[in-house]
Amino acid sequence: MINLWISNIYKYFQAKISLRFIKYIAVGIIGLVINYGALYGFIALGVPESIALILAIECSLVHNYVLNHFWTFGHSSFFQDLGKRFLKYQLGSMIGSSLHYLTALFLCQYLPLWLANFIGVTIATFCNYAYHTRVTWKAKHIESIDITDEI
Repeated sequence: MINLWISNIYKYFQAKISLRFIKYIAVGIIGLVINYGALYGFIALGVPESIALILAIECSLVHNYVLNHFWTFGHSSFFQDLGKRFLKYQLGSMIGSSLHYLTALFLCQYLPLWLANFIGVTIATFCNYAYHTRVTWKAKHIESIDITDEI
């Protein structure tokens, strides 16, 4: 009964997930691994947590930019508008990164650092995707996949 109800809701709204967003999330997951590796690597080297968090965010931002440039948004030339686009990416990421940093810094008073960091990353993801899709890469066509098949 519940499955039929859920299936009917999906069919009614013709739910679609952007293939680009799925790629963006996949890149972000790899970036998250880099973020955690860098975060705990810097801490192991004696860097204070608040500074290690900033450095880890930047490490994952650089990685994510390169992978998003080639794969998510499909730009074949690395050097085409490299400086200008990377600057847009960094500037746009400042909002998401600030949300990430401030959220993690606040929450690590109450939660383990790994969880506080994850919550910060999650908040930043949606903010950054909205900005980068429209400004950094000016994406117009969005491929989507239908998730209503075989529910």
